[in-house]
Amino acid sequence: MESIQIDELNISIKRSSRRKTVGITVNRDGSVCVAAPEDCEREQIDQYVKSKTLWIYQKLGQRELISSKEVPAKEYVDGSSFWYLGRTYRLVVCDEMPEEAHGSPLFLCGERFLLDRGSIGNARECFRRWYVDFGRPIVDRLIEQLSNRISIPSKVDIRDIGFRWGSCTKEGKVLISWRSIQLPIDALEYVVAHEMVHLLHRNHDKDFWHQLQKVMPDYRERKDWLAINGEKFAADF
Repeated sequence: MESIQIDELNISIKRSSRRKTVGITVNRDGSVCVAAPEDCEREQIDQYVKSKTLWIYQKLGQRELISSKEVPAKEYVDGSSFWYLGRTYRLVVCDEMPEEAHGSPLFLCGERFLLDRGSIGNARECFRRWYVDFGRPIVDRLIEQLSNRISIPSKVDIRDIGFRWGSCTKEGKVLISWRSIQLPIDALEYVVAHEMVHLLHRNHDKDFWHQLQKVMPDYRERKDWLAINGEKFAADF
C-alpha cells in the first residue's frame, strides 16, 4: 500500500474510483489515512498532506488527550455505572427480577439497571441487546424530526459497528452503533444527522459540511463536544 512519511508519521494512501477529492482521516487508534481518486497524481497528494500537517498534529494531540483519560473496565456488580442518553444508572444484581421486567434479564427501573443474577455470565450481550432495543424508537424519532430537512434513509439499523458512532452504506442504509445510545440526546442527534447527510454527500467535502450546517446549524459545537467527551461512552463492555 502507498504511504507518505512525515517526520514520525506514516500516513497510508487509499485510492478509490468513487473519490473525486482528496481527504484525510485521523482514526481513533491514532492512524492517519489519505483517501484519493484513483487517477490522482502522487505529487498532488503529497502537497495536500503537507498543507494539512498542522491540522493532523492538532487532531492527534486531541486524540492523545482523550485517550489519556482512563476508562475503567466494566464490571457487572452492584454499584457499577452504565450510560443511557448521557446519564449514568447504577447496576443492581437481582436474585429475583420484578414482574414488570416481563422475563427480561435486564431492566431499567427508575435510576437503576436491574440485572438477573443468573445472566451475569451473559451480561455484556444483555446490555448490547438492551441498547439496540431501546435505542431503535429513539433513533426513529430523531430521523422523523430531521426528515423535513434531509433525505430519509431506506433503512436504519442499530448494531455493533466497532468504534464508529454511525455509518452509511452505498445502498442508502444508515447504521447507528449501539454505543451511540449512551450519548446525550444532542450528541446522538448529531450522529444521526451526520449519517443522513451522507445519503447526499458520501465524502466529507465542502458540500457535505454545508448541507449538515443547513440541517443542524450548531453542528460544530456538537461535533467538538463528541470529539472531546466521546471516549468515555465508547469503552468496550
